[in-house]
Amino acid sequence: MPHICRCFLLLSPALLAGCNSAFYWPEARPPIPSISTAEGIQIHHFESEDGTILQGWFVPAKTMETKGLVVFCHGADTNIGEYYPSVEFLPAGGFDLFLFDYRGYGASEGKPSREGTIEDAHAAIDYAKRIPLVRKPVVALQGFSLGAGIAIVVAAERPDVAGIVAEGGFESYRRIGRKVAGDRWSTWALQILVPILISGGSDPIDYVQSISPRPLFLIHGQKDPLIPYTMTEDLYTKAGEPKKLWIMKDYVHYNPPEKRHPQYERRVSNFLEYIFEVADGRTPDVDPDCLPGDKIYD
Repeated sequence: MPHICRCFLLLSPALLAGCNSAFYWPEARPPIPSISTAEGIQIHHFESEDGTILQGWFVPAKTMETKGLVVFCHGADTNIGEYYPSVEFLPAGGFDLFLFDYRGYGASEGKPSREGTIEDAHAAIDYAKRIPLVRKPVVALQGFSLGAGIAIVVAAERPDVAGIVAEGGFESYRRIGRKVAGDRWSTWALQILVPILISGGSDPIDYVQSISPRPLFLIHGQKDPLIPYTMTEDLYTKAGEPKKLWIMKDYVHYNPPEKRHPQYERRVSNFLEYIFEVADGRTPDVDPDCLPGDKIYD
């Protein structure tokens, strides 16, 4: 499972060097799925906007008809091989799924950067829509942690994204850097230097309002020790309609499939279905608690 704790605990020493690369902890090895998950995964290679060669996995919907295409933006560490189990339920639920590794992650070339990861997400969407087995190239984004922020920025920049599910995200790179520095007595005083050590730009809080009128589902664990759930509440406040907020009580930053909220798969699947039904001009037919317009704390 993703070693998110390692990523953020190691962020503080990197602040001393003023290193924006502290947000990225790639595992640069080919992401090989286990025998139990290998069936149906197609390996693809494609170019990012600057020619960097990236690797992605395409998993077609395991149903007669597909509801739409979901492009997944993963978190700050490891690679798609570690994150695939967390979204494996989507193809079984009727969604085509495309996961990709940012530059420097897994088998993708290059070195990660803020601008590069955003370029890579744009390229992944463009490529995934052209995969011959994609039966319905209407795209929704799902992002986790760092990937939630990337997905928010990319969705705001391109109108062909029909909607987004963003989990465990933060408001800005500087704010999460300041939070991490303040968590440890040895780096507490460095909070004042964060604007110098960490560059601004491409912050989700500056883009989230531009997603409207497309649907947005924000999710966070209330006991997340790494990224405060209040950051997602702030994103929700800034976002336009339609939107939905779900704060999962007693849950942390990353919750593996066997330990996550019992309603997680149902609510995420239903909201994605809602996104695609709205994009198709149809009247949504999903569970009432999965519709935008309210906040859930459970």
